[in-house]
Amino acid sequence: MHSKPAASPSTRSKKLCRSGRKSILQTAKRGWKASFRERRNPKLRETYPDMMVQFSILPISDNRHISEPIAKALKIVHESGLEYKLTPMGTLVKGEWKEVMAVIKKCHEAVRKDYDRVMTHIKIDDVKINEHSFEHKIEAVEEKAGIEFKK
Repeated sequence: MHSKPAASPSTRSKKLCRSGRKSILQTAKRGWKASFRERRNPKLRETYPDMMVQFSILPISDNRHISEPIAKALKIVHESGLEYKLTPMGTLVKGEWKEVMAVIKKCHEAVRKDYDRVMTHIKIDDVKINEHSFEHKIEAVEEKAGIEFKK
């Protein structure tokens, strides 16, 4: 009757590492990666409403005005057909991940052609239950504050 030899410390640590990696992968599958995978699946797409993204493109230049490249970028956003809203500090866009990121990439590349340096800032609000418009989010805050903000 032979008993199994005790696992060496190195074997134990390998098992812990493997189980640790597995649990990280399982967590990732339930989290963002799963959400992204489901967004790409046409059958599940309607369960994930569009994400809201704010982006701004800042061409770095010595003397040139930036309104011209910004206008060029906004033309791309407008032609995309996505819902958008221009603000003084950036542009809000609503749509699916691939569509929104493709538009931002096009905008960045269009501005990059004319400038040596371009900074693009992106903020993403990706909520499973995000059925509200840009205006609804502002109205909800106004309601809680009890005042109407300047627009």
